[in-house]
Amino acid sequence: MDFKSVLNFFGGSIFSEEYIGDFTSIHQQLQSVESQAPGDSEHTAWVKLLRSIFSMLTGNPKKALDSLQEISLIPDLLLKWQLRRAAYDAFYNSLRLYPSIIRFKPSLGGPTASFRTLGLDFAGTYRKFTDYWLACVNSGEPLFGFENQLLRFLLIASLPLWNNAYLQHPDYPRGPWGRLKARGPNEMAQRASLYNQTRTQAINLGLYQVNHYLERLEVELEFGKSPGPSQRVESIKNRQRTYVDKHNLAIVKILEADHILSPPFSNPIALNLVIHEIFKNGSSSSPWETLEDELKLGDVDAAGQLYQQAYDLFEDFGSPRGRAVVLLRQGCVEHIQILAGNLSPEENSRRRGIAKEKFTQSLRLFSLDEAHAQIVRGHQILLDITSSIDDDILQRAADIGRWGHASSNEEVSRFVGNLMQRLARRQMLDFNRNDFALKCYKCAQSCFNSLGDRFGLFRALNSEMYLHDQINDHLAARALLDKLKPLFAELVKYIDKMDQEHSNNSFHALKAEMTIPFRSQVHFIYQRIGDTAALDGWNTELQRLLGGELGYEKLSEPMKDQEVFKHLFRGEDSGEDPLSLLKPYPDFGIANQKSPQGRLSFLSSMLPYLFADQKPSKNQISFDEYLQSGQEGVEKYLKASPHWNEELGRLNIDKANDYLRNYIREVAPDNIVLHRENFGPVFAAVDIGEFKLACELLRKPLRKSKKLSLASREGMLQKSAELENIIAACNLSQEWIIGHRILQRIEKFIPEFLVSSPTAKNWQSLAHIGSIYEHNNSPLEAFVTHLRAFQFAEQDRSFASDPNARRGIFSVDPFLQIFTALARLCLRANDLGVPLAIIEAYPHSHPHAKTWQEHAFLFLEQARARGLLEALMKRRLRMALLIDKPDPVKEKARVAELTAEIAAIEAELQDYEDEFDAVDLLSSSTHSTVDYEAISEDEIIIQVDMSRRGFILFAITSLGIEYAEHKDNWDYKLRLPVFDLMKSLGRYRQEKTMKENLNALLGKISDEIILPVQHLIREKKHVIFVASAPLTAFPFSALLLDNEPLFLKVAVSQAPSLSTLLYLWKSKNPEPLNSAAIERLTRPVSPLLITSAIEAMIIARTFNSWPLEGSKFTRQALQSLIKIGSFKPNNATNSDDETSNGADFCPDTDAPASSAHSRILHIIAHGNYNRVHPWLSYISLAERFRVLDIAPPTHSHRKLDLIVFAACLCGMGQATVGNDVSGFTQAMLERDCCAFLGALWKVVDEASMLLMVIFYRLLATSLASPQPEGAPPPQIAKVFQAAQKAFYNLTPESTTALFEELIEVLEQAEKEGCDVVGFVKPWKQRLKEVGRYVGSLDLKHPYYWAGWGVVGYGGLRLGG
Repeated sequence: MDFKSVLNFFGGSIFSEEYIGDFTSIHQQLQSVESQAPGDSEHTAWVKLLRSIFSMLTGNPKKALDSLQEISLIPDLLLKWQLRRAAYDAFYNSLRLYPSIIRFKPSLGGPTASFRTLGLDFAGTYRKFTDYWLACVNSGEPLFGFENQLLRFLLIASLPLWNNAYLQHPDYPRGPWGRLKARGPNEMAQRASLYNQTRTQAINLGLYQVNHYLERLEVELEFGKSPGPSQRVESIKNRQRTYVDKHNLAIVKILEADHILSPPFSNPIALNLVIHEIFKNGSSSSPWETLEDELKLGDVDAAGQLYQQAYDLFEDFGSPRGRAVVLLRQGCVEHIQILAGNLSPEENSRRRGIAKEKFTQSLRLFSLDEAHAQIVRGHQILLDITSSIDDDILQRAADIGRWGHASSNEEVSRFVGNLMQRLARRQMLDFNRNDFALKCYKCAQSCFNSLGDRFGLFRALNSEMYLHDQINDHLAARALLDKLKPLFAELVKYIDKMDQEHSNNSFHALKAEMTIPFRSQVHFIYQRIGDTAALDGWNTELQRLLGGELGYEKLSEPMKDQEVFKHLFRGEDSGEDPLSLLKPYPDFGIANQKSPQGRLSFLSSMLPYLFADQKPSKNQISFDEYLQSGQEGVEKYLKASPHWNEELGRLNIDKANDYLRNYIREVAPDNIVLHRENFGPVFAAVDIGEFKLACELLRKPLRKSKKLSLASREGMLQKSAELENIIAACNLSQEWIIGHRILQRIEKFIPEFLVSSPTAKNWQSLAHIGSIYEHNNSPLEAFVTHLRAFQFAEQDRSFASDPNARRGIFSVDPFLQIFTALARLCLRANDLGVPLAIIEAYPHSHPHAKTWQEHAFLFLEQARARGLLEALMKRRLRMALLIDKPDPVKEKARVAELTAEIAAIEAELQDYEDEFDAVDLLSSSTHSTVDYEAISEDEIIIQVDMSRRGFILFAITSLGIEYAEHKDNWDYKLRLPVFDLMKSLGRYRQEKTMKENLNALLGKISDEIILPVQHLIREKKHVIFVASAPLTAFPFSALLLDNEPLFLKVAVSQAPSLSTLLYLWKSKNPEPLNSAAIERLTRPVSPLLITSAIEAMIIARTFNSWPLEGSKFTRQALQSLIKIGSFKPNNATNSDDETSNGADFCPDTDAPASSAHSRILHIIAHGNYNRVHPWLSYISLAERFRVLDIAPPTHSHRKLDLIVFAACLCGMGQATVGNDVSGFTQAMLERDCCAFLGALWKVVDEASMLLMVIFYRLLATSLASPQPEGAPPPQIAKVFQAAQKAFYNLTPESTTALFEELIEVLEQAEKEGCDVVGFVKPWKQRLKEVGRYVGSLDLKHPYYWAGWGVVGYGGLRLGG
C-alpha cells in the first residue's frame, strides 16, 4: 500500500471539506480490512493510518491520535514511518486547532489560542517533522516525498495564504487607526512557490483529485481577496464543466454562494456573524464588532440557485455529505431571514418549518460525520430558541460540549458555543429579544462548561450578567457576579502561572483584555445597587490579584515598548508595515510565542473601548496620557456615584450631593469627551438637579471638538455614534438648543438616521429625541417620536418571558420619560383645545379614552407598577383556568361553576390560549380605558407622578378625572422637603424633631399635593394615594388639610396604581364572615418577647383565639402559614390545640374555610431593611424571613384580606423608575393579599402595640355590631383611620384607663384557662409599665402614628 492507495481508499481525498465518499461504506470497508489476518509490520501500520485518517475525516481527533500512537508501538518499522507519524501528528494538531470546516473564523483561534497552542506542542511536533524530513528527503520514493510535501504545504503555507487573502479584502477591519498591510511580498512568494510545487507534483503523479483540491484553494483565495467577480474563478469553473467534474464544480458553487451571502470572515453556517472571542459585552467600537453590526445577507435568490445546483450535482455524484452540507446552509439562510424580523407571521412559520426540515435531513445525511453533526445540532438548538421551544436545550448544548471534550475536537464545540453567544448579542442589540438572548447565553454556558473551557464559560456568564444589568434585573446580575468573581480569580491566576512558565506577552494582553471590561462592569453593578462596601472589597481583591496593576498604563506596560503598538497608538504613518517591526514571522508561525496576530486581535477588541473613540493628533500626548485620557472621569464617577446612592438611601440628601459636587470639581473639563461612558460630570450635575451646570459641562467638549463635522452628509455619517451620545447628553442636561440644532442637521443631511438606523429603533434614543422636540415647540414631532419609543418599549417587554427581565425593562429613566412626556403632551393639547381626533391618526393602546386627560392618565398608568400588575393578573388567570387539575371526586359538583368562570375569563382574554400571552393582553386591555369601577362614591384617588421633567397631579373620582395639572421641573423642589421629612421622622428618637419643624415640611408638600385638590377631598371620606418615587413609601396620613393631619378628615390608604387597585378589588375574598369566622379572623404570630407577646395575646383574645409562638416558626413554616392561612398540630386531631407552636404545625388544608382559616395574618417581629439589597430585608422569627422567601401564589393559596407585619421598616422598599417596589409590601400584594400594613421607620414598640390593639378592637367591634339596613361592612382603611384618631386623641388619663382594660382582658383569659404566664411571665407588671411609658409620650407627634398605613385595596370590606 502507498499514499495513492490511501487516497483511493477515501475516494481520492483525505480532507473533510471535500465531502467525498460515503462514510458508512468507507467504515464498512475499514472494518473489513481490520478484520483480515494481520500481515507484516508495514501492512499493520497502513491499517492504523487508515483508521487515523478516517477519524480525522469524521472529526474525532482523539481516536485519530490513538491510532497514530499505536503506529509507534509497531516493531521493525522503517525510518520513513517515523517521518510519516511526525507529519500526521502535525496535521492532527493543525486540524484540531484550525478545523477546515470553520476556516472562515477571523482570527487564529482567538485571544485564548496561545494556551491551546502550548497544550498541543506545535513547536515540538513541527521540529520533529523537520528533523525526519531532512533524513528522508532523498529516499527516492516520489509518492512518499509528495505525501510529506502535501502535509508540509498544509501546515506552513495554507493558513498564511488564506489569512493574507483576507487581509486584502476591502472589508477586513484593520483597527481604528488605518489599515495594516498584508504580509510582505517575499514571504507570500515563498508560500505561493510551495503551492505551485505541490500542484505540479500532484499532476505528475496522477493525483488529480489532490490537484483539484489545491486548485479549489485558489477559488477560496480569490473570494477571500475581493467581493467582486473573479476571472480566475470563472476559468476554473469552465474547466470543470468541460471535464464534467460534478463533485468539484458543486464545491465551487457552494463557495460562490457563500461568497455572495457573506464576507470571507463569516459564513451562512455562522448565521452571517463574526465568530470572534471578545470579553467586552454590548455595543462596541471594536473593528470586528463594527463589521458585524453592518453585515447584511447578500443576494439570497442568486445564492439559493447555486446551492440548489450544488445539491443536484452532489446527488448525481453520489455524495450524501455534500448534500448534507448544502442542506445545512439552506437551513441557516432560512433562519437568518427569520432573525431579520421583517416577515409576516405566516411566512415566519413557513420558513421555520423549512429550516427545521433542512436541519433534520442534513443531520441524517451527515451520519458518521461527527464534527458536522455537532454544528447541525447547534443550529437546531438556536432554531428552537428563536421558536420559543425549550425542549432540553441546555442538555443538548451540554452534549455538544461534552462531545468536543471527549473527541478532542474542542474548536468545533467552541465554535458552537461562540455562535450561541454571538447570536445572543445580536438578538439583544438589534431586536431587544432579551429572552432569546438569555437562553442563548445559558446554552453557551452549558456548552463551555461541559467542554471544560473556563474562558468561554467566563465570557458567557459575563455576557448574561451584562444583559441582566442592562434590563435592571439587579438580583440576577448580582447573583451572577458572585459566581463570576471566583472564576475570574481562577483565570487570572492561571494566566499568571502560564506567563511565568512561558514568558509570553500575549498572556498579559489577554489578562488586560479580560480584566478591563470586567472591572468596569462590576463597578457599574455595585454602583447601581449602591453597595459601596462590596465595591471597596472588590477593588481590594482586584488589586491583590493584579499585584497593584489597576491602572490601564500598568496593564498595558509589557506592550507599550513594542514599536508596532506605538505606531498604532499614535496614529503615525511611517510608511513601514507595522508587522515588519516585529520579529519575522517564521514558517510555522502559530508556534511563535510572540505572534503579532494575538496582539493585533487584542488591540482590535480592547483599545477602542479604552480610549472611548478618541484619537489624538500626531505627537499630541504621550502614550501613557493617551491610555488614561477619557478614563479618569469614569473611574472617579464609579467611585462617587455609589456613595451618592447610599447617602440618598439614608435620606442624607446634602451629604449625597456633596459627593457628586466634589467629583465634578475634581474632574478636569478637558476629560469630558464625546462618549457616553465619559459623561459622568454631566450625569452628576443632573443627579443633583443643577441643569445649568450640566449644560455648561456639555458645551465645553462640544466647542472644543474638531471631530464632529455637521456640515456634510459624509461627516455626519462618520460620526453617527457621537451624534447619538450627544443627543442623549443634551436630553439629560436639558441643553435643548444644541440638541435641536443637531436634529435639524440630521433631518437635512441624514434623514434615515431618524427612520431606519438602529437609533430609530432604540426606544431609549427615541425618548431623548422626543424630549428635544418637545422643548423646542415641536409638539407633534415630539408626540409621534415618543409614541414610536413607546411601541418599541412594549415590543421589548413582549420579547421578555422572565418576570424580572420584564420588570427591569421599565426600570430605566428613559422608560418613565416616554410616558410622562406623552402625558404632558396630552395635557398640553387639552389646555390648547386641540381636537381629540388628532391622536386617532397615530397608533396607541387606549382607543376608548374619551378625553385628553384620560389619555394622559393612561400613558402614566402604563408606566406604573407593571410587575405587580402582571403578577396579579397571572394569579387570577391561574385560578380561573385551574392550572393544577381539580380533584376528580369534586369535579362534577364544581363543573357548572368552573365552566361559567372560565367562560367569563376567556371572554375577557379574547380567547388567548397561552398563559403568558393572556397576561400581555390583560395588561394592554387594562390600559385601554380608564376603569373607575373600583372607586366608590366616597373615595378619591390622588395620583402624584414625579420625574426629572416635572410633576403631574391627577384627582380621580368615580365620575372620572376631575383635576389634572403639570409643573415643569418640580421634582427637585418637592424632593428636598420629602427627604428632609422622612429623615426627621426616621431619626426622631435621636433628634427629637419638633412638631413645628415637621409641620413646616408637611406644609410645603401639602401645598403641592393637597391644596390644589382640597375642594374635591372635602367631599370624600377616603383618599387613595398613587405615587411615584420618592413617595412610594411616604406617611400620607400626616399631610395637612386645614393645618391638621389629613387622617382626621378622611381615611387614607395607598395603591401602586389604579389598575392594581382594580384587580385587587375584583379578586377580593367573596366569603362572608359569620360568627365562627370572626372568632378565627386572626391568630397573631409573636416571639416570646414581653411587649410583642402582650400585643399578640390581647389581639388574639379579641377574636377568642390564642397566638402562635413565633420564636419557633421556621422559614418554611411561615411560608406555609402565608400560603394556607392556618395550621394544625401534627399530632392533634384539630387545630384548636392552643399549646402548639409554629415549629409543630403543618398546613391545615382540609379544614373548612369559614372556621379554620384566618383572614388576617398578624406577625410581630423585629424588622430589618436592607437598602442595598431590598429583597434581603427580613423579619426575625426562628429564622430570618426575607422578601425573597415569599413564594409565588398557586391555586392552593388561601386569599388573605390583610397582612400586618408589626415590625420596623417593613413598609420600606426600593422603587424602580417604573414604580415597582422591591420590598415586603409589593411582595405580599403579589402573593395575592388585598392589603398590607408595615412600618416606614423604626417605631416605638410600646406605642405601636397600643395602636395595633386599638385597631383590632375597633375591627372586632365593627364586625360584631349589626350594620344599618343596606349599609356595607366597614372598610379596612376607615377602621384604621378610626384607630389612628383614637390613638391621636389619647390623654395620659385615657391611656391609663385603656391599659387597665387590657389587664382585665388577660385576667379573664387566665380564668378561662389560657396560659398567659406561660406566654409572658411578668405580664401584669410589664403591662402597667408600658401604660405609664406610653402615657408619657406626645402621641400627637407623627412619629408615633404616621409610620403605619394601609397599602393595596384600602376599600376592602371584610365580609363582602
